[in-house]
Parts: sequence; structure tokens; C-alpha cells
Amino acid sequence: MNRPAVLWLSLKEIRLNFLLFVLSFILLTSTIAAGFFISSTSSDMMQVFYNYANRLSPDKDGFLITLNGLRYSSVDIVGDLPFNRVYPEFFGGVESGEFYCDGHALSECIISSKYVYEDVIEVVDGIAFSEDLNDSEYAWISNRVAVETGRVIGDEILYRAGTEFEVAYQIVGLFDADQYNPDIIIPFEPYYRAETSAGRNVDHEVYGILSDSRDYSMVSAKLRERRISPDSIMDDNFRSLSLIHALFQAIFIVILFAGIWTFSNICGVIIESRYSFIMKMRVLGMKASRISFVYAGIISMITLLSFVAVFFLERAFSENVRALAAEMYPGVSSTPTDPFFRIAAVIVISAVILGKTIYGLVHRINNSNLIGLLEERVDYGGKSMFVHGLQKLRR
Repeated sequence: MNRPAVLWLSLKEIRLNFLLFVLSFILLTSTIAAGFFISSTSSDMMQVFYNYANRLSPDKDGFLITLNGLRYSSVDIVGDLPFNRVYPEFFGGVESGEFYCDGHALSECIISSKYVYEDVIEVVDGIAFSEDLNDSEYAWISNRVAVETGRVIGDEILYRAGTEFEVAYQIVGLFDADQYNPDIIIPFEPYYRAETSAGRNVDHEVYGILSDSRDYSMVSAKLRERRISPDSIMDDNFRSLSLIHALFQAIFIVILFAGIWTFSNICGVIIESRYSFIMKMRVLGMKASRISFVYAGIISMITLLSFVAVFFLERAFSENVRALAAEMYPGVSSTPTDPFFRIAAVIVISAVILGKTIYGLVHRINNSNLIGLLEERVDYGGKSMFVHGLQKLRR
């Protein structure tokens, strides 16, 4: 049969099975939309939470995590991970009696050893604080100490770690004395080397800064493989929301497969109801491939229309979800998620639906034969197989 005959058959089938086609469209659209609503709700809420976690991080440059079990001497083992910065924080007090000016101990001074990554204190004269100077044997002193000790920029402060190790810190900057500021600041790295060389324990913690809290799960998994235990102030929230997110994605998959299975079965019912008609078309000379093409085209059209509707419904729904999430986490910006995943999901799911449905359709049509149809009419007393099947269901 020619193309006009195929078009005629397509229109005829749409007219005769219009209600079933509409039912299958509504079922497929509602099922897939429900699945996507659940998935997008979970994804959008997670995105807003990540922004919220970034905003609450103690470090303004990114998401702060603690690297428990990592020593400063071993920070190179995390050099391949996407940290903006890895730095130590010294909690122990510096023994000021081990620092000397002209042979006199600076016992009355408050000395702080810091890992400097920003202008922690404003320097009024000399070299400002910089991360590049963390490995330098420099020192910054307050104006008060400079007056009391007669020290000026370029002078040295001697540090004796035990009896064998000495470090000469050159004064390179002055800062204003303040009740909240120490009297002397020295970089952490040379102090740490001197203390560990003298066999002393330096009580410190190592921190990492991620540019985005989204990387936290991936980085945490790699850190645990290296026997480093990470934690953050948002750990409980991460665990709870990750479980909810996983649950929602599982429900999404279950709903999708349920929709695919039901849609395929409805299409099978349509083919079964038209079994006798399909056989007549084959007897009249229409190839099984053309008949399959007719029904495959109708099913593809229904699937395409369903996913176009789902795409726009899901987009509108996501806008409302982001607005709700912004109310739950005030002050957090909410940007639309990348649609690439959803578009890819639509393509994959469409391919699965069409593949399963059309495969069953082609299999049924190609395996149909006139002799089998006549035998069924004889066995069922001249009744069609579809009518006989309905009577069996009624019993």
C-alpha cells in the first residue's frame, strides 16, 4: 500500500481509538510529570541548601571543613583535591620566655604564631601580611613593644626551641597596639618546623576551604580513603538532606518505570483490539512493517507530546519550589538548576518508553498470521479473539 493508504490508516486508528490514545497521553503525562516534580523538588531544595551552607560557612572565601587527623607536615597528600586553601590553626600558646631581644626574654609579651592568608591586622609601617610570607622568618610587632624594647624594622628577635634549635625572626612591620591584638606575630610554618625538630608537639588543626559546598561529599569520600576524617558545621544537615534526596530519586525511578509499563500495556490493548483489522490489512497487501510504522508513529507522537507537556509543567513547578525554598532559607540566592540533566533524562526515558512499546508492537504484528486468526474464530465459535477475551474477563 502507498503512503496515502498509510496516512488513511493512521487517521482511522486515531479516530477509532481516540479515547484510549487520550487516556494513554494523560496517564503518561501525569506519571512522568509526578516523577519529575519529585526529582526536581529534591534537586532544587538541595541547591538552595548548598547556597545556604556556603553563606553560613565561618570562612568568607568558601565552605570551611576540618581535616581531622591531618598534620601540617603532610598537607601535600590533599594537594590534588579542589581546595581553595589548606591552612593550619594554632591553638597552643607560644612560650614567650623563649623569645629574646638583646639577650632579654620577652616573657611579658603575648606572642602569636599564625598562618597568615589575609590582612588579619592592619600594618601601619613596613611589609603587610601576605600568604606568600608564611614560610618566611619574619616578625611583626606592636608599636608598644617597639617603644618598650627599642626594636625597629630590620632588627631581629631570637627564638630558642630547646637548647639546639634557634630561629632569628627579622622584624618587617609594625601594627597598632590593641587589647585584642597580640604583641608579636610570627608565621606558623618556621615556628612549626622548629618545634617539631625539637621533638615538641604543636597543638594545631588543619582546615580546608572549598569554593562550593557541593564538592563536600566528593571530597569527603576521597579524604576518608586517605584516613582523614572531615567534618563541618553542616554535617547533620548534609546527612539528612542527602538521605531525603536519595529517597526522592528512588521514588522518581519507580514512578517512571511504572508509567512506562502501564503505557506499554495500554498500547498492547490497542493492538489486541485491532488484531482482526490488522490481519485484514495484511491480507489486502499491506506489509507488516508499514502497519508497525503506523502504530509506532502514533505512539511516538503521544510520547513526544507528553514530554513537551511535562517539560513546561516541570519548569513552572520548579519556579514555585525555588520560591518556597527561598522562604525556608532567607537571604539565600536561588538560581535555576542546569536543565541539561532534565533534557538528557527526557531523551533517555523517551527512548526507553518508545523502545519497549514499539518492540512489543512490532513483535505482535509480525507474529500475526491469518491461519491463527481463523483457528481462533473456530475455537471461539466464530467470535473474535478480543470479544472472547472480554467475555473471559467478565467471568
